[in-house]
Amino acid sequence: MNSREKRDQANAGCAGVRLTVQYNFEPEVLIRKFIVLLFLFLWCPFAFAGELSVTFFDVGQGDAMLITTPSGKQILLDGGAPPSVLESGESVFSREVLSLLQAQSITHLDGVIISHGHPDHIKGVMTVLKTIPVARVYFPDCGGAAGEYGRCMDSIKQRHIEYTITHAGTSIDIDPAVRVEVFAPPHNFCFDDANNNSMIVRIAYRAVSFLFTGDANTEEQDWCAEKYGVRLRSTILKIPHHGSYNAVNGTFIRAVNPAVGVISCGENPYGHPHEKTLHFYGKEKTALYRTDLRGTIRISTDGSAYAVTTEK
Repeated sequence: MNSREKRDQANAGCAGVRLTVQYNFEPEVLIRKFIVLLFLFLWCPFAFAGELSVTFFDVGQGDAMLITTPSGKQILLDGGAPPSVLESGESVFSREVLSLLQAQSITHLDGVIISHGHPDHIKGVMTVLKTIPVARVYFPDCGGAAGEYGRCMDSIKQRHIEYTITHAGTSIDIDPAVRVEVFAPPHNFCFDDANNNSMIVRIAYRAVSFLFTGDANTEEQDWCAEKYGVRLRSTILKIPHHGSYNAVNGTFIRAVNPAVGVISCGENPYGHPHEKTLHFYGKEKTALYRTDLRGTIRISTDGSAYAVTTEK
């Protein structure tokens, strides 16, 4: 059963303007109306734009999100991974995003964003790159040339796909109606923990914004909170690191101050999401949605209000 939740946000710009047109074909009247329409279009160029939507796919223990901009541009953020078995013999349920994209008839991607090089984020991206044409790939510095990250870089270069190495301060130009800013990792500096080198990206459409955090733990969150403060404020937060114990940073999360949090996780031996995480967001009155409980989650917005739709 689907659930749909709407919350009104403050109207921004001239998104609330209503036009009433009477059928009067006198030349002077038509010219005046044309001038009014032209004025409104130039004054508020995105008044007639569509929706921004983010689909948080249920890929089990991993991340994979499809961002569709008001002009119809499609951006994949991470790609999940095939199921795996740890050395301990414990199973991790996950799946790659390709079949989910194909089910939505996605035949081209305007961009792919890789948060960092861990398998549950990047392995599914490599399968996508082999199958679906991609205009450009964005990934953070600090990835190195080894492991999954290095293999993904090789695949990008072999296929002659354009790519951009991002860091704090990078802007991504996908659609003029939305603002896409990279807040982390730092420029010319890498943390020891690969999770803390995750790309943190904020996407804003008028009064509604999303903050994507990869697997950022408390160290990277501290750095962001100190550097950006209230600039982190966002309506929807992709909860860092699948809701793990060491990804709860009160200073960072209160700076973001999200109304909605989405946890992407599945059957795993790591204890994600941790009870401490769930308790913290409960105290902060953040509405939590989990892919392991609700399936694929879609959040759409016209820039002033947003709607949450779940698979279960």
